Amino acid sequence: MKTEFYHFDRKTICILTDINTGEKFYGEANWDGTGEYNEKIGEGIAEIRARINGLRTIREANRATAKTLERTLIDMKQSKKYNPKSYEAKWLRRLIWEENEAVKMVNDFIKSEKNNLKYYISVRCK
Repeated sequence: MKTEFYHFDRKTICILTDINTGEKFYGEANWDGTGEYNEKIGEGIAEIRARINGLRTIREANRATAKTLERTLIDMKQSKKYNPKSYEAKWLRRLIWEENEAVKMVNDFIKSEKNNLKYYISVRCK
């Protein structure tokens, strides 16, 4: 990930860019006063918020993949030749399960990042 920070009047914007895909995730923080210390706190908050936005994007991609696979399985079940014990059916059910587990894992990461943000704000912004 490539990290860029932009400072405006009492606002910090963080842009995280995925090196492999070029996707950009944005985070923003508002802060009071001036000075380098406030800018650094704003950078930390903005970066955590950008990571949360990136995780949300990943979660939505996993959900979309799981729904597509579920639709494929439903279509397969419509066939008269459908065999639930076939390699393909088992493989497809396994892929659906893996995508749903990935969504749960990303949800845990998002929850962890939100707790990290709350802790960061409580410690730094006293």
